[in-house]
Amino acid sequence: MYVALVKVFCDQYIELINLFTAQGSEENIIISGGRLKEIPAVKNIFFKNFKDVKYPKTKGVDETLLGLNTLSIDHKNGI
Repeated sequence: MYVALVKVFCDQYIELINLFTAQGSEENIIISGGRLKEIPAVKNIFFKNFKDVKYPKTKGVDETLLGLNTLSIDHKNGI
């Protein structure tokens, strides 16, 4: 059940990548944000769908928190 839920979650991202890519699926993608990228099933799903998948190491602060910080700064500045 757990792997099925992870697959559905990843499939949503893959579907959006394909939707926003004019010539089909991207060959190279970077997975970042949260601890989800550390789950082996997530890596396997993306490796099956893309030629080159990069998983940058998190350096202390989770990328999700950095992204939320950027959004809050933009919102504060009226962007």
